[in-house]
Amino acid sequence: MSELNIKDYPKCKHALIKAITIAGGPSPFAKYLKISSQVVNAWLNLLEKGVPVKRCPEIEKMTNGQVTCKQLRPDFFITEERISDLPTEEKIKKCLLLMKNIYKDIYGEEEVKKSSIAKKRIK
Repeated sequence: MSELNIKDYPKCKHALIKAITIAGGPSPFAKYLKISSQVVNAWLNLLEKGVPVKRCPEIEKMTNGQVTCKQLRPDFFITEERISDLPTEEKIKKCLLLMKNIYKDIYGEEEVKKSSIAKKRIK
């Protein structure tokens, strides 16, 4: 899984805490997502890894949109404004990197190494 930019930590942690609060605490939050409370604690304490991307839509649904995927993982759920400010070449690189990270988060590191998207030189 990719790591969040350090400047995004406080906002992401605040969004995760808000989602946990809306759920009624760590236990109900974990139960809704069918995970253990230890996993929730790990997400809070190891936030540089971020909430797994595949969990973000579930959390957004659970909170009725009060906590969004963009708030939980701004590195994956990038806004149009953030992309539109980039030069064309940078937009392409950013999109390819996002695709690679999403693929890695869903299928795992080994599958990314085998895929054609991983063979692209993205820096």
